[in-house]
Amino acid sequence: MEKITKDKASKIAKSVQKRLEDDYTINVSLVRRKVRVENFVMLFQEAVTQMLDGNISKNGLRIFVYMLGKLEYSNHIGVDQETIAKDNGLSLVYIKKTIKELKDSKILVGYQDQQDKRRNVYIINPVIAWRGKIKHRKTFIDKNQLKLIL
Repeated sequence: MEKITKDKASKIAKSVQKRLEDDYTINVSLVRRKVRVENFVMLFQEAVTQMLDGNISKNGLRIFVYMLGKLEYSNHIGVDQETIAKDNGLSLVYIKKTIKELKDSKILVGYQDQQDKRRNVYIINPVIAWRGKIKHRKTFIDKNQLKLIL
């Protein structure tokens, strides 16, 4: 990796600023620091490749991506089926069928809500994607590895 000098950083900043027609001020920081990134999900390539090569329908992939956008920490999805249907312009029957497809393919794991027994809680299989700390992902996989095998 090429080391960036102060002079080179200044030239980069000026070049970018010219392209933006001086509407913005550009600063290049040479200080190495840990960057905190919010609102991201890690996708694991091998699992996603298997999904694309497998028998997941186009709308199954669409709902999977929608759920990634709603993912909370530790992979919980806090959206009910009616909301998923409404947000995606699909029928509730179709959403139920798609969720079953995702569960049968081990992409989605469901379990009964402990507070409201009429409701199911869903999580995305952490072998495929994860939102949260890596150590929590490893613990979850270790506890549930028989349920998560693709």
